[in-house]
Amino acid sequence: MSKNFYREPNNSNNNEIKDSNGNPLDPATSKLIQDQPKGLVNFISKQRQSVLSIVNAGENKLKDITEQYQKKEQELNHDVSKLVTDPREKLLPGTIYTVVSIMAGSILTRKRTLLSRILVPTILGLTCFNYNLPNTMSNLKFRIYQWQSKKFPVWTKKQDEMLMELNEGLQDVKEFKSKVSNWWNSSK
Repeated sequence: MSKNFYREPNNSNNNEIKDSNGNPLDPATSKLIQDQPKGLVNFISKQRQSVLSIVNAGENKLKDITEQYQKKEQELNHDVSKLVTDPREKLLPGTIYTVVSIMAGSILTRKRTLLSRILVPTILGLTCFNYNLPNTMSNLKFRIYQWQSKKFPVWTKKQDEMLMELNEGLQDVKEFKSKVSNWWNSSK
């Protein structure tokens, strides 16, 4: 018969330890078995605590990354909601019209020079976007201007000066046109 490695449950209330055959062990062996191996317990405890600290650090890092992602997502949602302020502007149809106009521009300039293949779709797309979503376009221009003035202040200053000179030139042309028109009408 094979050896039985499983001992029967001890129903007695005495603290006597028995071997696998049910025979009581001598007191010296029983003392060795009852003593806990403190070195092994301490080692396992330290290892468990170090693994737990690594897991906690990873969990905290994951929580920080998740919070940063959620913060960026909220900022993006806030920025997009700032761009689209007019509820009468239908964003999806306006965007579809803009994409179709860009594709139409690329089809029209299919066999043209590289410059026209870049400029015509861009101009058509921006014109269509400005026509279909005027408030969104003005908000987008303002946001781009703010970003540009923050990142490239010298370039923005030169751009503002050029725009001011163009406006002055346009005003001069209008004045000259009115003077010519008045002269023409008075000479008749």
